[in-house]
Amino acid sequence: MDLASFETHARTFGASLDRWPDALRTEARELLLNSERAQQVLEEAGALDRLLDEAALPFDAAAFADRAVRRVAKERQLDMAGFVVQRYKVVGMAAFFCMFMGAGLGAGHMVAEHNPMMLNVQLMLFGPDHFGEVPL
Repeated sequence: MDLASFETHARTFGASLDRWPDALRTEARELLLNSERAQQVLEEAGALDRLLDEAALPFDAAAFADRAVRRVAKERQLDMAGFVVQRYKVVGMAAFFCMFMGAGLGAGHMVAEHNPMMLNVQLMLFGPDHFGEVPL
């Protein structure tokens, strides 16, 4: 490994060689044994790592969990509202269909009372017991 690639890897992975990919660690250790510049680059990377560790923002896990739970609950409420609306749309369409089916059957029954041919069809479908005495 040359010094330029070592510097790039030190900026990328930091000062701890444990964070470096396995394939690069051996070459990095050999370069550190033979190069004072490599040692200096690793010290600078270590200083940057320490600075970043000290400047880390505090993480409030409880507040984060609370926000996440509230957001999921809100999304579930929206999903449930959408489900209810969809459900009422389906129920409304079914009621509309049933209304027209009833109207169609009623109209068909009225037509059958005045049309002897339709009366014969109903007799064949339902039998004479359905109509009582049928004048033929």
